Amino acid sequence: MDLVARPDIISGMQAAIDILEDVLPRINVQTLVKYGLEYRVGAAIKRLGWILEQLGVSGQELTPLQQYPVRNIYRFDLSAPVGVVNISYGSINENLRRESIA
Repeated sequence: MDLVARPDIISGMQAAIDILEDVLPRINVQTLVKYGLEYRVGAAIKRLGWILEQLGVSGQELTPLQQYPVRNIYRFDLSAPVGVVNISYGSINENLRRESIA
């Protein structure tokens, strides 16, 4: 979860995505989702869900992340300019260039 909550310590959000993409086949996604929810930080939870969705994790596994209640719209990458609000997450402003995702 630290990858998503504090991407600044690992060179940014793209690095977090690359690391998650690499380890995803070897981890239990349900456990990661559980840890994400236990983190109780809306921005990190929504970012985790968006990343996992982009990496091909099924929607059913992501439902708890999508349904986590938040009051704000969070920029996906704090180092990038404002982008477009993601419909399925409603609280993520997609400002990371999509061609750089998986």
